[in-house]
Amino acid sequence: MDKLGDIELFVTVVKLKGMAIAGRKLGMSPASVTARLNRLESAYGVRLLTRTTRQISLTDEGALYYKHCLKIIEEVHLADESLTSIDGELKGHLKITATVDIGKQYVSPVLSEFVRRHPKVSAHLQLMDHVANLVEGDYDLAIRFGGLADNRMVARRLCANRRVLFASPDYLAKNGTPLSPEDLVNHQCLGLAREDQSLNTWHFVKNGNNTSMIIHPTLTSNDGAMIRQWALDGNGIALKSYLDIKSDVDNGLLEIFMEEHRPDYFSDRDQNSADLFAVYPSKSYLPNRVSHFIALLLDTFDDQ
Repeated sequence: MDKLGDIELFVTVVKLKGMAIAGRKLGMSPASVTARLNRLESAYGVRLLTRTTRQISLTDEGALYYKHCLKIIEEVHLADESLTSIDGELKGHLKITATVDIGKQYVSPVLSEFVRRHPKVSAHLQLMDHVANLVEGDYDLAIRFGGLADNRMVARRLCANRRVLFASPDYLAKNGTPLSPEDLVNHQCLGLAREDQSLNTWHFVKNGNNTSMIIHPTLTSNDGAMIRQWALDGNGIALKSYLDIKSDVDNGLLEIFMEEHRPDYFSDRDQNSADLFAVYPSKSYLPNRVSHFIALLLDTFDDQ
């Protein structure tokens, strides 16, 4: 009986909330997954999972077993890490997710430099503007804006940031520069679209007073980099992270305005909600390659 393999299978099924998806991740057929779980339950003489056609859930015994399994797997990873770094070299695979603009402009160059310094480390960078599930996606690290809503995660602040309204100098020369949120109704706006939320309501705070404006964008996209490019092309006004457009502002390609109104997409965010963080699953250990990469990110953003 491959006890460690069965433990890893059991934990994967619970984390991914399904046997079929766990099987695909581990390269196993559904029949093999079922047989392995049945064998595990038979060995202990208890039911670990309650299974229906739509979902699985832990029994009381399963919840207790899962808690101990997590500790076992963590210890195995820690043992692996101690051996693979015994010669002082960083080794292993690094899987990272980041937003498109931040990933291309900031994370990608740092990651390239990191694997040059540590040739026994391989890396994958997944770019997406929606918030990835780090546990289900098996990510080591996410680079994302704002605070945490998941207590299974740890966040390390990389740098301060803010959201800004901006447009190209050509657009503003032709159409004028808005002086207040109400002026936006007379302008072409570029809207970011997400499946789980509408971002067509822009919120503003000035001297403690809140204002909300519903925009009717002429162009929308789920890709923040596309919004930035449309703004560069002179297609209208956009709302994004300052870090996303910093280089364009420095080069005179985009202009920021109405900063005294402190724009944002969300009415309930605090003043630091746009700050950039390195987020990783909460564990009692952090692989050396991950901690070293975070340190290099911190050095890089210190210069921003």
